[in-house]
Amino acid sequence: MNLIFNKSVGPYILGSPISNYLFDDIEFEFLKANGSDDWDCYRNKNDKFDIYIEEGLIISISCEKTCFYEGVNIIGIMIMELTKLIGEFPNLNITDAFEMHSDNTVQIVYEFDKWGIQVWTKKGKIVNIFCSYDDEK
Repeated sequence: MNLIFNKSVGPYILGSPISNYLFDDIEFEFLKANGSDDWDCYRNKNDKFDIYIEEGLIISISCEKTCFYEGVNIIGIMIMELTKLIGEFPNLNITDAFEMHSDNTVQIVYEFDKWGIQVWTKKGKIVNIFCSYDDEK
């Protein structure tokens, strides 16, 4: 799926109603939010992406398998390659580390505020990218 920063991932436009996409031939599993700080989610297990919604609008898209920018699949490249590709470093004041219980590894999370993305890495390699909607932009 192709990424347009602060706008879309593949055919899914950030800020648009999820109902625009539920008639497609793509199978989604609906996951209800667990708490007040969580969002409802439509998960596509085949292509490994999640669409998070709030009040029926797409607010974030998470990709684990493919997310192309400028012809490069960002998933699987090193974080330094991404900084060269987009010409910017992440906001290091908002960098987090999370221990992943599924495989006992630590993932480092980087924020690229200008680009509207959050990048999850394992040993420096990008394993997930969240593309989010900011209605104030």
